[in-house]
Amino acid sequence: MRILLFLSTLFLIHSEPISKKDKEIIIFYKCNIHGEYAFDSEGRAGLATISAIKKIEEENQKDHRGGVFLFSSGQFSEYKEKFRGLFELIALAGFDASFVSEKELQYLEENPNKKNLSLPILAHRENTNKYNLSKKFKSENLEFQVSHLLSDIEDKNLDFELVFPQFGNLDYLNSFSPEKPTYFFLESAKTSNFSFTKKNMYLIDCPKEQDLGKLTLYFRNKRLIRQKQNFISLNSNSHNKNWISPDRNIIKYLE
Repeated sequence: MRILLFLSTLFLIHSEPISKKDKEIIIFYKCNIHGEYAFDSEGRAGLATISAIKKIEEENQKDHRGGVFLFSSGQFSEYKEKFRGLFELIALAGFDASFVSEKELQYLEENPNKKNLSLPILAHRENTNKYNLSKKFKSENLEFQVSHLLSDIEDKNLDFELVFPQFGNLDYLNSFSPEKPTYFFLESAKTSNFSFTKKNMYLIDCPKEQDLGKLTLYFRNKRLIRQKQNFISLNSNSHNKNWISPDRNIIKYLE
């Protein structure tokens, strides 16, 4: 079993011991990638490393009862000349769902040939390509949803929810009281605006450019008993002794 090192734990909530019967859900996440998807000449960052990390964790999970997922709030690039082939790369890298920016969504709408591709794309508005605004996932007997905005009516069938706000005023969070665990993925500047603590509501810091976020949730009989958030370093010069071998399929695609 391979172990991913350089995990910087940001929070650890609940203290019930974990048993072999408990369900473990691992959520890897990037917020805004901003063109950092190419694996550079020094072997740092890039989707090749992110893809490899997910595959390692999936291999580790074969002996456990749970699931491994990879999500992003989008913003892969602000330059249209870099959009060609980008969205196929998102699927190849193993993203289960990714939002796209307004500029990226417009590009997809202007290129109807992309519509028939099997892409893990989510949108923040209605669109001609009919990309969904949210998506539900199931792992073992657990069900959760990824969305950019919470519905006014809470879905009673969900065990937890992941929210990647795209834009706009987030003041509604001050009056929001979810019945099930709900996680908001926010830039640190936005997270700092909310100093309160509410039951079932968690604000998750986005990782830095050279990091990948990891949220681990443990459930017992569909009840959250433990959780932790970590950051994983994406192959930097200072961490060469714990090298993560990149996904060669991604490197080949980018060549």
